Amino acid sequence: MKTTNPLKYNNESGAVLIMVVCAMVMLLGMAALAIDVSHLVVARNELKNAADAGALAAARVLYSDDGTSIEKETTESTGKAAAEANKSENVAVEVKAVEIGHWSFGLNAISERGFETQLVLNVTDISNFSEKELDGLPSFINAVKVSVERKNSTVASYFAQIFGIKDFEMEASSIAYIGFAGTLFPEEVDLPIAICSESLWVSGKLACNIGRMINSGNDDQTSETAGWTDFNQNEDGSCPGNAKNEAMSDYADYCTDEGNTGVNPKKLTVNTPMSTRGGEIQGPVFGPLYKCWIDTLDPDNPQPVKFTLPVIDCDGKNPGPCNIHRGAVSVTIVWVNEKDNIAEAPEKMGDWDCDPLDKDELYDKPKDKDAAGERRWISFTNHFDLVNPDGITPATYAKKSIYFLPLCHEDQPPIGLTGGRNYGILAKIPVLVD
Repeated sequence: MKTTNPLKYNNESGAVLIMVVCAMVMLLGMAALAIDVSHLVVARNELKNAADAGALAAARVLYSDDGTSIEKETTESTGKAAAEANKSENVAVEVKAVEIGHWSFGLNAISERGFETQLVLNVTDISNFSEKELDGLPSFINAVKVSVERKNSTVASYFAQIFGIKDFEMEASSIAYIGFAGTLFPEEVDLPIAICSESLWVSGKLACNIGRMINSGNDDQTSETAGWTDFNQNEDGSCPGNAKNEAMSDYADYCTDEGNTGVNPKKLTVNTPMSTRGGEIQGPVFGPLYKCWIDTLDPDNPQPVKFTLPVIDCDGKNPGPCNIHRGAVSVTIVWVNEKDNIAEAPEKMGDWDCDPLDKDELYDKPKDKDAAGERRWISFTNHFDLVNPDGITPATYAKKSIYFLPLCHEDQPPIGLTGGRNYGILAKIPVLVD
């Protein structure tokens, strides 16, 4: 008869017990790790949300309303308050730092992607540099970094206390970037006119002297640098077709008791086709605009009028039925012609005045008035450095033409949402980059 060895049985029982105990310890440790890791992830996300809120709020007030200065104290206090308004596990967030500086996307060989704190906070003339140059220019203030932590109010552990870990210190940071005006909000555009991007950049710099819009066909020397728009965009990003006269006529009369105001009725989404149209548009659009221009001018002291307009890609041609919206530019209109009668050339505008001997009133004969008008026009275009889109020849005097100058080397009020190209206007609304 076969019998069981008691000693052998007892030895095996002890081994199984040890294995069970070891497995329980391992399972307990894994449970502790899983629960505490999940807990830490939640706390970390809440801390990150606080940093995000602080950075976005701070970057939104980074520049003054008129774009002429960096608002250091306002930026720091706003970022701190916005971050502290958020909590992590119902515990107050501690703001470690609010830093103002430069964010680079690493577009240049000399720059790496990342944030660099700056102590000298001056406004950079962004019209002097291309976007790639600005990306590698540390002195260009364009970002705010907010760092938060839970150091005094640490994140408690649960099962990890079994292993002697009572709590965790945590921190998080976010960077909000102010780029160039892209998507534009209602009433940020002043006229139903869109400027061709090709006429704004010449040899990597903003062109400050190309300014005209005229139905000029395919003549490269005098081709259009802008077109008309009714601001229509399809939500699905498809081509909305030609700009409609009846819609544009509602926006052409910019005259109000307080001066020109924004006329676009809805948001203009960047990198999306917009209803546009090239060429002359008779009565319903150009007529009201010209009348406003004349009525607004002070005959004794006429001044250029500033406007903010959307920028479109024209592919080197006159605007067609759909052109993609790329951003915004500010311009000054220095003259508008209704007819091609050179005798009606300007006699005074801003800091320019014609030769007293070329005043129209001194001449009776049409031929003499034309000659005087031509001399005035030459003096006018020379003074404002107005040239055709070829960048060389003086701007031609022609009917139904609008002569404008992009505002270069001037601080512009930030508008719109970050995401456009650099046409001299920073965005008002930042985006998170880290």
